[in-house]
Amino acid sequence: MKNADTSGSKQGRRAAGTPPSRAQSGGCIFLGVKENEDKTYTVTGVSSPAKVQSDIWSILGNKNKVSLNILNDENISVVKDVSGKDVVIVQVPEAEDSQKPIYLNGKIDMAFVRKGEGDQKVDNDLLQAMLRNASSSVDSGMQKLYSINDIDPISLAAFKSIVSSRYEEKNYAGLSDMQFLTEIGLFRTYLSNFGCNSYVGQIQLD
Repeated sequence: MKNADTSGSKQGRRAAGTPPSRAQSGGCIFLGVKENEDKTYTVTGVSSPAKVQSDIWSILGNKNKVSLNILNDENISVVKDVSGKDVVIVQVPEAEDSQKPIYLNGKIDMAFVRKGEGDQKVDNDLLQAMLRNASSSVDSGMQKLYSINDIDPISLAAFKSIVSSRYEEKNYAGLSDMQFLTEIGLFRTYLSNFGCNSYVGQIQLD
């Protein structure tokens, strides 16, 4: 699906890519349209649109392939061009901030974004920004005047294990619980006129 062809329109070229790359910003994918060397496009058609749709749903339903499926039946359709050739159109909605990043093969560093006419892996800065935005409940739901002692240690250990396995290169497992929560933005302190206040974010496990 990564090499899906695009439509002939300027808008279609921007909207090309894989469902995961498009999910970060939304757009359309056209299957059954070939890009020529001169940047024009030819409808080649899809010989078995039913099988293509079945394959798409199979991949999207496998969390080992795609971390989250945000499509429904209305997002995939089949149209015919004037010559009767079938084109499969995948309309990918933009994922909610809380759902990003959507990534491939069970590896969060396999998240892609659409840049120009190609897919690019997200860099570390963008990945961290997505993760911060995904924790919208953290900023809007920070709990004031709580400490790490108010967090259930079993839930914290499970959460830390999940995050550590997803970001092995970060070595979160080697951090203390306080260091870990601070590093990922779930624990904050700030100085006020009356002393030091602490905020603890909400931890939610899938």
